[in-house]
Amino acid sequence: MKDEHRRFFSNTSWMLAQRVYSMVLSLVVGAVSAKYLGPSNYGIINYAASYLSIITIMSGLGLSSVIIAEAINHKGQEETLFGTAIVMRLIASMISFIGIMVVVFVCGDEKSTQIVFAVLSIGLIIQTYEILTYWFQLKLLMKYVAIANSVAITAMSIWRIVLLARGASVEWFAGSTVVQGIVCAIFVFWAFIAVRENKLSFDRRLVFPLLKVSYNELISGVCVASYMHMDRIMLGKMIDESKVGLYTAAMTLSTMWQFIPMAIIDSSRPLIIASKKDSEEKYSVRLKRLYLFVTLISIGASVGYLLFGKFVLFILYGGEYMGAIYTLQILVWATFLSMIGVCRSIWIAAEKYYKYD
Repeated sequence: MKDEHRRFFSNTSWMLAQRVYSMVLSLVVGAVSAKYLGPSNYGIINYAASYLSIITIMSGLGLSSVIIAEAINHKGQEETLFGTAIVMRLIASMISFIGIMVVVFVCGDEKSTQIVFAVLSIGLIIQTYEILTYWFQLKLLMKYVAIANSVAITAMSIWRIVLLARGASVEWFAGSTVVQGIVCAIFVFWAFIAVRENKLSFDRRLVFPLLKVSYNELISGVCVASYMHMDRIMLGKMIDESKVGLYTAAMTLSTMWQFIPMAIIDSSRPLIIASKKDSEEKYSVRLKRLYLFVTLISIGASVGYLLFGKFVLFILYGGEYMGAIYTLQILVWATFLSMIGVCRSIWIAAEKYYKYD
């Protein structure tokens, strides 16, 4: 038990440290980039990213929500399950990439928008590596993912600083997420090779069983992603990209505190699911503690934004973005509720109530 607690706190500490570093760096560099691009160009990037966020969930096949639970329930098959999931995710991502390219160029948007879509779409394929991050989460070895993410966010920040110095166009800024994905993927795969217990393998017989348990999560994920990003898509279509830029600034600030509850949730996930098999009482206590922690920190963050949100927005983004203040004060409460939903996903996985999600 002591060893389990030590590993939990070590795992959580690494995740918190990485997310604090990433939040500070991305927030500062992102805010400077937003000032440089202005609400219109900043909005173009996030308008495209909103479409791709929905497609990313679709290409993920809902596997991220079930792969840990399946690995816990099928001891000894972890590497086969993760290897099969990676192949499934890769194929789905390649199909999604081709589909997006066809739609974007057929619809005939402005050339700059087409290029932004094309560049960001490459990230769909690169993000296949994210399946491996759940293997590290399962083993409570998230320090390797934390290091990989820290190196990747640093590389992306350097890329953006160089672009700012050179006065680059919006298309080059869209490539920063691709740079981050490539660097992170390289480090995650390198770390997995260094610490893995067995080699990954693909078993086609596991494809349909995995899809059978994940399709409910896929449907739920697409619905949630559509709900979360449809606002920016509608703003871009019905008004203009500058409003998307203002809305994105508010959204970015409203979610910047999430690294704390998300680190606890990610570290708790394998422990809570595993405790379900050992003791119903322990499982219930751990789940209740998680809900309590997330609720308290979410309320604190929401109240803080109501009091100081205007000052934070002005300092980071400048007067050009002050039109986003009321949006920010509303969105932070929606973010609170979304965190409760993330906690619920652990309960659903432990109870295997996927169809109710």
